[in-house]
Amino acid sequence: MKAIQFFLLLFIGASFIFADELSDELEASLQATTNQSMHEANRLSALGALNHQNGNFQLALKYYDQSIQLMKGLKNKNDLSYANTLFLSAIVSHRLGNSCDALTRVKSAIIIYKKHSPNTMKIAKEEADTVFRPNCGIAGI
Repeated sequence: MKAIQFFLLLFIGASFIFADELSDELEASLQATTNQSMHEANRLSALGALNHQNGNFQLALKYYDQSIQLMKGLKNKNDLSYANTLFLSAIVSHRLGNSCDALTRVKSAIIIYKKHSPNTMKIAKEEADTVFRPNCGIAGI
């Protein structure tokens, strides 16, 4: 019986040591995965911008939406890169004839810009008021 208790104590003690090391490894792995996912979100946003610039709006919106979904999953919804991607996706959505969708997207970007970039917020709000809203048929914010 004492041998079992001894081995249990030894096992439990070793488990705590390995659990601490494992916890550090898991945390590092999670951080690396998050960094890779954010890199992928930025890559998708860049592909969206490239297609946007080349006039391929449907494909641009596809890339922007993939980037937005990835950033949402990373809980990066208050980040400026998220707001910028939303704003760009709003412009593309408007170009595709979906001004109401564009208005919804830009409203989300404006909330983030209000906290982090007041000058960009003014630009986005002006775009919403003068371009998206009139084409959507909704009165002011």
